[in-house]
Amino acid sequence: MHRAWPSRGNVIGFAVGAALLAAAAPAHAEIPYAKGVTPGELRGIALTEDSPWPASYWEYIPSDFDPDGDTLYPMLMTLGGIGTMDTVSVCPDLAQTCTVAQCEAEPAIDGLCRVYRRGPAVEIRQGVWDDMERPFIVIQPQNREPTFSAEDYDRDELDALVQFVVDNYPVDPRRLYILGNSQGGRATYQYLALYARRMAAASAGPGGVIAEADFGCRLQDTALWAFHGENDVDSNVAPGAFDPCFVARNISRANEPGLYDDVYETCADRMDIPFPEARMTMFQNTAHNAWTPGYENVTQGFATAAWTADEMCGFETNWVQYDPLEYADGVYTWLLEHDRPGVDAGDPLVVPGDVDTATITPVIVDDDAWTASWEQLSGPAITMTPGMDGTLELSEFDYDATYTFRLFVVDADNQWDEDTVEVTIEPEVSEGGSSSSSGGDTSTSTGGDDSTSSGGSSGSSGGSGTTGGSSGGGEASTTAGGATTSGSASASGSDDGPGGSDASPSTASDSNGDTSESGDDTDTDASGPSGSAGGCTTGGTPSFGYFALLAFGLVRRRR
Repeated sequence: MHRAWPSRGNVIGFAVGAALLAAAAPAHAEIPYAKGVTPGELRGIALTEDSPWPASYWEYIPSDFDPDGDTLYPMLMTLGGIGTMDTVSVCPDLAQTCTVAQCEAEPAIDGLCRVYRRGPAVEIRQGVWDDMERPFIVIQPQNREPTFSAEDYDRDELDALVQFVVDNYPVDPRRLYILGNSQGGRATYQYLALYARRMAAASAGPGGVIAEADFGCRLQDTALWAFHGENDVDSNVAPGAFDPCFVARNISRANEPGLYDDVYETCADRMDIPFPEARMTMFQNTAHNAWTPGYENVTQGFATAAWTADEMCGFETNWVQYDPLEYADGVYTWLLEHDRPGVDAGDPLVVPGDVDTATITPVIVDDDAWTASWEQLSGPAITMTPGMDGTLELSEFDYDATYTFRLFVVDADNQWDEDTVEVTIEPEVSEGGSSSSSGGDTSTSTGGDDSTSSGGSSGSSGGSGTTGGSSGGGEASTTAGGATTSGSASASGSDDGPGGSDASPSTASDSNGDTSESGDDTDTDASGPSGSAGGCTTGGTPSFGYFALLAFGLVRRRR
């Protein structure tokens, strides 16, 4: 059976680790010069010889920022064009930080003061940036190259700055975005070609030609909205630096990789993973200033018409009209619709030898409906029963054995994450009835407005299983030899978390104990290659069980 999910060997780029989940965010180090933070205003941060950040940049922190609070904000990195570049990376008077007012008071605008001339900084300076509609921490780095040169941004430096921001600012690593114009748009495509899964969504307006002609197939599950002017060919960067049909072709590659799988290996790989649909807005009668109708629309409006079908490129793709009724706050509304799932399959689980069932309870964080799939990667035959809230009940296992399972979660936007967990079954204990525990954590529902299924790992004999309001789980599957069986389950969500249940710890129980784990239908058939109806057989020896379940997370916009 062809399985349209990525194996670890096929995944390119960054996976959002469980340590970065919004529900269990790490303690952040201090924002640079924290006592001088200016919420609601732009602030320049200069690069110094001993600074831990890799580039000079401007920051914008929402006006409601509370240094003692626990709010995690989405991050928007914005990249400007050649007019924002400078080899000088200092503030006026060689200060460590600077404000727009200090820059404007200088007789000449240069150094770090050049950077805020494009992108969101324009509307921030004009006072029309809405923190309620756009609750981003905005980071605009400087490209330390000669002004008006065609030198590229350093992609590794950009990613190092992203990591610095994740580590030191209160940002949600599941909601990282990048936006660029002109040379910054080219840099956006270049960054995505190398670090696709770092960002949840991206936009370039315009973006230029880059060496990775297949970058549309390199996006993984990062959402992309490209803006370009139909007359924008060379700009003033270099001949051939900008090509509207190059961009449109990559939108086509992103959405229909099967048309290009014989040309690019990345396109063949893309056919086996979920991904959101990329989109292209081609403005009519527009040259090298797609950023004006694309990004500065609060002050400029949505007046520029765009293609509804191909007009010169010779192929069709996902042409999108910039509709103010659909996106009242422009591209920023669209960016915030995307957030990558956060997935933590849990700590290694040790199951006592006097129990005959165990439950894995993961942490799943997402603002959208999501589908969770469990797959056995190693270990002998076992029966797997998925629950409605992302849990997995294990039974009919071998004692004195170790198993590995993979949890793969994809949300309604076709964005995904995965994690693995190891389960060790201790040697069987012949005397029953006594209670033992592996010291698991008590589970709570966390993450504020997030839809979260969370838990630790524990084992107990004769104890209670999971708690919550969900009923009925999925069909069970027994894996053995060369055959597998599989099943699925579904439920609607509630404020309690994905699947409508309170989160609970991973558990184990013996046959004399009561369990309220969702899903009591058990299929122990492992007799032959046919499996059960609707099952799928995976290749290789041995073959392991594979499950999918559907649970609807709470869909909310969060700060």
